[in-house]
Amino acid sequence: MKYPVLGLVLFAFGCATHAASFDCKKAQSKMEKAICDNPKISKLDEELAENYQAAKNKLSAETQKVFVAGQRSWVKFLAASCFTDFQAKPASKEDAVQCLETEYKARVAGLKGTGSMVGGFKTYAYFEGDFKAYPKDGEIAFNRVSLVLIDDNSDNANTINSAIKTAAGKTGIDKESTGAFTSDVSNSLTNLSADLIMLTQSESATGGAHPSEYTGYKYFSKELKRFVKVSDIFSNPKWKAVAQQIAKKHFEKEKTMDDVISLDIAAEENDAFGFMLVEKGFFVDGFTSYAARANDGVTMKWDALSKFLTPKGKELSLVPIPK
Repeated sequence: MKYPVLGLVLFAFGCATHAASFDCKKAQSKMEKAICDNPKISKLDEELAENYQAAKNKLSAETQKVFVAGQRSWVKFLAASCFTDFQAKPASKEDAVQCLETEYKARVAGLKGTGSMVGGFKTYAYFEGDFKAYPKDGEIAFNRVSLVLIDDNSDNANTINSAIKTAAGKTGIDKESTGAFTSDVSNSLTNLSADLIMLTQSESATGGAHPSEYTGYKYFSKELKRFVKVSDIFSNPKWKAVAQQIAKKHFEKEKTMDDVISLDIAAEENDAFGFMLVEKGFFVDGFTSYAARANDGVTMKWDALSKFLTPKGKELSLVPIPK
């Protein structure tokens, strides 16, 4: 392998080392040497370089700047995270190679998806990350954000991108931060109908009292030029009273009522409709404690709430469920 993608990225930033002159004989960093020393990683690196350039060429000039910055962040993140273990010690050669292989494959998949159309919008893969090691404490911290964004400057595209970035939160780790924590954030965009696009945002984190995982949903309406609200789906807030009765019957039938903290449904009229779509309904959780989360969650059938559905609610109730 003659031209590792690290050289390609440096070339994109106008550095002295670039793809045309980078040779494995001149490899200096741990990452460069790992790429050159392992045939599998070398092959993945060549595949990545090819897909990176192809993906970049599909994007507008303005988005290319963001895309290149994301690639540089990805390389910097791997150069630190793949060569440091969870005790802030140098990772073994085997672990480093496994990490590179996993990360390369994920990045290649994202690059191959760049240029895909969702609801009439061109999408692209964006990465942003930060990594800190605390050798004295034997701990590490990192934030990793792998996003699907829209390459478009329309109001609708800007609204969707803004929601994605806001939900992803701040990536940089404060210099004053201490203690181990990790955060992985990702998202997807799915076309549901001529009008509706589903935004799915996922996060897994460690460092608190217990590991946490979260998946959130929003539904963007091109017609409304915003994410749909609860009041766009239901004509009357009384739908929640019916849903609470459905939940109560569910927990009584399952004999898990003792696990329920509250039957209240956290969905105000002006809140974004944020429930996961399931076959012929949507899924509502948040009724039980964390300890009893295995018993949490109730499917609300659209038919049971049909008298409250607005035209937009009926439209949402009829969309095919994404696989």
